[in-house]
Amino acid sequence: MSTTTHTTPLPTGPATVINRHLKGEWTKLRTLPSTWRTAALAGVMAIGFTAAVDLSQLSRHSMTAQQYQSFDATSASLFGVIIAATLLGALAVRTVTAEYATGMIRTTFTAVPQRRAVLAAKATAVGELVLAAGEAISFITFFTGEAFLGRHGVTLAYPGALRAVAAKLADRGEKGADLASAVGGWVYRRMSYGFDRTGVGTTAGQALAAGHGVCQDYAHVMLALCRLLGVPARYVSGHLVGEGGTHAWVEVLQPVPGQAVEILAWDPTHDRPADLRYLTVAVGRDYRDVAPVSGTYTAPYPGCLSTARRVSVAQVEHEAPAALIAGLCE
Repeated sequence: MSTTTHTTPLPTGPATVINRHLKGEWTKLRTLPSTWRTAALAGVMAIGFTAAVDLSQLSRHSMTAQQYQSFDATSASLFGVIIAATLLGALAVRTVTAEYATGMIRTTFTAVPQRRAVLAAKATAVGELVLAAGEAISFITFFTGEAFLGRHGVTLAYPGALRAVAAKLADRGEKGADLASAVGGWVYRRMSYGFDRTGVGTTAGQALAAGHGVCQDYAHVMLALCRLLGVPARYVSGHLVGEGGTHAWVEVLQPVPGQAVEILAWDPTHDRPADLRYLTVAVGRDYRDVAPVSGTYTAPYPGCLSTARRVSVAQVEHEAPAALIAGLCE
């Protein structure tokens, strides 16, 4: 009795060989405990360094006002990625060179004589691992950093985004009223109106990052852009006839010949010039200068603040100086 054994040779196509090498290198890589320990250590150190740097740099006691204003929120959130990249780079080097140090590379080359294919598969497997781990660590580190920064009122739009928008608007070459309307139009298109999403302490950078707010947020963003462009502007608190509640808009001051100033009132919330429907109550640098309501109410029982307003046309009689009348009659 005889037995015949048939052996089927393994496929030898280039794609099949490369795939087989990759599977082998990935198996060796993922079965090493040091691989996952190093990746975990990279993630922990990245998050820890990011949190430490954010907290130390955002301290008012360790930063000047100029440094605080120029603080780069994106770089601060990703600071720990540098540490992670160093550790992952060390992992890659160790993975490629470990077999040479132990002498196991001889066994590998005995089983797979194609040295270039082995090295290519080893580099590809390590690259895929480093890429996947790096992406995960970057996202986790970034959002961790943003969580710390958010507690200090710092967002991605503080202050770099506002400067970038101002530079873009300046490149258009518009001046005066055209520039003011361009700024107001950009704010109107960029933001959406919504209640209970911002507060009186929300900065222009925070409102821009959120992309929504109420009239005071629209006005603050427009003011910030105007000031970055070198355009004198001020915050206006008042009322818009036909709409409930108070309203806010911006007045842009443009010098004209004769030591005079031309005032352009612009409402970025509605993207239009302020007309006779807009009633000015007060003007200032921002909301805090001319808050429509302020004060403190303390009582052992609940209270309710109610207000009412009435708008009417009043006749004003003004007696012009006699010299002016005489000059007009000549």
